[in-house]
Amino acid sequence: MDNSKINQTEINYTSGAGDAKLNIYTGRLVLEHQLSNIGNRTYELALTTVYNSFLELPTKINTHLGNKCKLNLQQYLYCNNYKYHYIDASGMKIEFEYLNDSTYYDQSGLGLQLTINSNLYTITDALGNKMVFKNERLIKTISCESNQITKLYEYDNVGKLIKAYDERTPDTRFEFKYDEDNYLCEVETY
Repeated sequence: MDNSKINQTEINYTSGAGDAKLNIYTGRLVLEHQLSNIGNRTYELALTTVYNSFLELPTKINTHLGNKCKLNLQQYLYCNNYKYHYIDASGMKIEFEYLNDSTYYDQSGLGLQLTINSNLYTITDALGNKMVFKNERLIKTISCESNQITKLYEYDNVGKLIKAYDERTPDTRFEFKYDEDNYLCEVETY
């Protein structure tokens, strides 16, 4: 488990390239570069590229951005050695431990709870916000303030993120285009 997020000193640096955080204890470097925002207030959806030097994904998951890079919207939940692992917006890995009846809790103490229902996996935070996963990918976030504040993330049949939007305003969205080598090459904002 990458516990470098909890109670350890980081050096922070901000530049035109983005915000960098270097964990002094582990050497983990996270660089986040803001690409775009759409909407405002509860409708807002922010898009950021993330480089995390500790990012490790199973070989079956491809971010289509290159080594140790992902978008903040690309969040994953997968099972390895009978344990569930969640890759968050910054590329941090959070491990879940079995509690009871299809319910798991996070080992890092962040207050996350994973429940499994059929082929949908839901992570709920301490406030009640929900993240819904299918086929190891984040497909929906639901705000604790209102079930109507829902963000949706669509993927193609090979796992490439193709669209992200607020369910209340589907015409305001990000669309993702890929080159012939299947790497992200363009983000269109509508």
